Amino acid sequence: MRRATERGRPVAVVVKHAAYATLALIFAGCSSGARSCSCSGGASGSIGSAGTRDFTEVETIGTGTPPLVDLRVARWAGLRYRDVVETVGSIALEGQPIVPGPTMKVTLDHEVLRGSADPITERRDGAVARLVEERVVLADVSVRYDPLPKPMLDAWNLSLVPLRGSSFIQRVMEGGNVAFAESELFLGGKPPPELKKALDGALQDIRRFPFRLPPVPVGVGGKWRFQDDVEANGVKVSEVADMTVKSVDATSAVIDLHVQQQAAHQEVPNPVKPGEMATLERFEGDGRGEITVDRITAVTVGGQLLTTARLTLSDVENGQRRAATLVGASFLRVTGTVFGDDDGGSAAANPAPTPRGVAP
Repeated sequence: MRRATERGRPVAVVVKHAAYATLALIFAGCSSGARSCSCSGGASGSIGSAGTRDFTEVETIGTGTPPLVDLRVARWAGLRYRDVVETVGSIALEGQPIVPGPTMKVTLDHEVLRGSADPITERRDGAVARLVEERVVLADVSVRYDPLPKPMLDAWNLSLVPLRGSSFIQRVMEGGNVAFAESELFLGGKPPPELKKALDGALQDIRRFPFRLPPVPVGVGGKWRFQDDVEANGVKVSEVADMTVKSVDATSAVIDLHVQQQAAHQEVPNPVKPGEMATLERFEGDGRGEITVDRITAVTVGGQLLTTARLTLSDVENGQRRAATLVGASFLRVTGTVFGDDDGGSAAANPAPTPRGVAP
């Protein structure tokens, strides 16, 4: 194999999960996705060969124990890889039983259109950002939910079949950030403007996942941090993500991920009264997991993330303020495969080629 020589409702649900899935893991974007190319990022980038500073959004806390290795996106045109992502979530009023929701399984096939040898370059905060461009195709999607009668579940999965082949274009920075994502094909054709706008909005989820790669070589114990203020569904949240190298071998690196989120007291859209506002009294979230990345390409070949959250909302009805506390949890698992040159054809046409690297 060639090595890199350079450095109705079901439709809405699937679009959201497919976006979140990819997140899984090429990894999220110019942070919240609400910023332009002049978005604020870390100022501690390394110095390039021409004396320019490389853009980064992270703070390096420690490089760890030698040997130190580079963990940066390096992908060549024609490279193909696949993500299979499973997500499940649940939410309930505090004190009530939590019932898991449906499990969504999404298969996404990636092909690099413009690689690291000829990257797209942008100026961000006076630094240089280099991006590869990829096409991402929804190869398969399905739902599993045991409480649902089989005929209804079969009908739901059948309604998802036309989504296969839908695609979008994304641009990935060297630090793993998906800085750009735009829908391309949907239900077999180019979506009309209004639908395209909705699809592109859903794709922004992949730009919010708080994982970044380090800007400097690291070894076991190496640690770096990413901080950002994001806005999702009208809620402003501050988040901190700490990443630590757990292990490194000849083909991959395992990175521990710990994410903490908090939101201050604020007015937010009322989730049960459209058009009205409610008060977010408190929000706290915590996520823990690990990500395994291929050392050559920085493609995610495995990972899992368990997140929990607790929030209290209040509003006024008949002159009385009432409050409710919700607790929720979600679990994401990803398995990735980098295809070799000898696999031939497109990933979609070859559902089980010999993988170059699969997470243990």
